Amino acid sequence: MASGLSLRTVQRIWGRISCSPIARAPSSAPRTLAKKVEDILGLYMYPPTHAVVLSIDE
Repeated sequence: MASGLSLRTVQRIWGRISCSPIARAPSSAPRTLAKKVEDILGLYMYPPTHAVVLSIDE
């Protein structure tokens, strides 16, 4: 894959956020979801130097 992640890793990520490659977001879904997912995955994939990343479920 272009991202360097294995297919299984991408499938696990999609599964955790209840997403699939053919699913469509309902029209009422918040527009900020994609940005939030991008931010969270970015922290896990490229954590800042000397940072601690904590995850808290809403």
